[in-house]
Amino acid sequence: MKAISHVTVFVRDLKKAAEFYEKKLGFRKTMMAEEFGWAELKTPSVVLALSRPSGGERKLVGRFTGIVFESRDVRKTCEELKRKGIKITEEPVKKAWGGMVAAFVDPDGNEFTLMEQR
Repeated sequence: MKAISHVTVFVRDLKKAAEFYEKKLGFRKTMMAEEFGWAELKTPSVVLALSRPSGGERKLVGRFTGIVFESRDVRKTCEELKRKGIKITEEPVKKAWGGMVAAFVDPDGNEFTLMEQR
């Protein structure tokens, strides 16, 4: 194996979610296939895939995703996200290992971690 190329986040409204990730977080939309319930956005390191859930996947919307976004300055990033109307669910906290973490949610309630390594 070479690398992780895609991570998937399940969303209710594909168009609204793609707009959030593109306009609010600054990722570049590279694919939008509403008829298939799929969109892709390029981040600096991986493709973020958005998927409209079916069947049992519906329970995967609005939960902790386990996806971590790296930031040079978590406090500053949180302030920028707040100015854009993004809900911070965990304010920046310094961890015993020396880094700083925080958390935010997308419009569907999917939660992501922000991490600053020291």
